[in-house]
Amino acid sequence: MKVYKKGDIIASEGTVSNEFYFLIEGKVGAFKDDKKISDYSRKGTIFGELAAILKRPRSLTLVALEDTKILAFDRGYQELIIKHPEFAKKILINLAERVSATTDKLWNIKVIINESFHEQNK
Repeated sequence: MKVYKKGDIIASEGTVSNEFYFLIEGKVGAFKDDKKISDYSRKGTIFGELAAILKRPRSLTLVALEDTKILAFDRGYQELIIKHPEFAKKILINLAERVSATTDKLWNIKVIINESFHEQNK
């Protein structure tokens, strides 16, 4: 288990890492260019998995918004998934929830753009 104080950086945008995280306690903010994109405060939330699984540079900086405890998983997560399929299910549910939320946001943006376009062309 890792413990972070409020303001500590957990992971930095642009870095490559095999780690992803499981929130035990606290609150973590995800930032892009110093703008908060989202935060994680629900116990059991998994975050940082896209960069770890896809082996890509991190797209966001993760910062402890309050004193925070997390479990960090690295290359051993593959063995963990094999031994504990319920953990793989948790990751898949987490990813599906994020894809759904992103789809909803994109749909709302499309609606706003379409409404704005139609207003301008009246």
